[in-house]
Amino acid sequence: SEPAGKPLSKCKLKRIKLTLLSKEDLEIEGKKSLRYLRFVTISRLCWQAYRQGCLLTQDAKNKIASYAFINEILDPEVNASFATEFSFSTVSAESIQYMDEQTAGAYPYNDIQGYFEKAIPYPPTPTESDEYTTLEDWVKMWEQVKAAE
Repeated sequence: SEPAGKPLSKCKLKRIKLTLLSKEDLEIEGKKSLRYLRFVTISRLCWQAYRQGCLLTQDAKNKIASYAFINEILDPEVNASFATEFSFSTVSAESIQYMDEQTAGAYPYNDIQGYFEKAIPYPPTPTESDEYTTLEDWVKMWEQVKAAE
């Protein structure tokens, strides 16, 4: 099997035309910022993955790059940036040190198990119902939304 965890800089990648960035993304007070560019690019890719769904198939053509991307978004600093930018919790305890006080205080990271024990889980969407919206209803509506883009 192919190794996971190889740094992105060590991967052989195909050149692609990057269409996710605007000129404003490349400049901060007239200066280009590679760190900001990295964050914006990954944030936009991840936001699209969150909105559209994202997966790595068994027959993916460039698994090493895919694993490198996954490793990059799991990096504690990058993960802390997501938590701050999108108001998500972090999946990495190491990320908490990179968060501002408000973001870090949004979840009780010192007792996350207790938090989930108290949290009321949402029930699954019914597959059949005359009273409630079903999963099929949601899928049909989503297809209409996607078709309108």
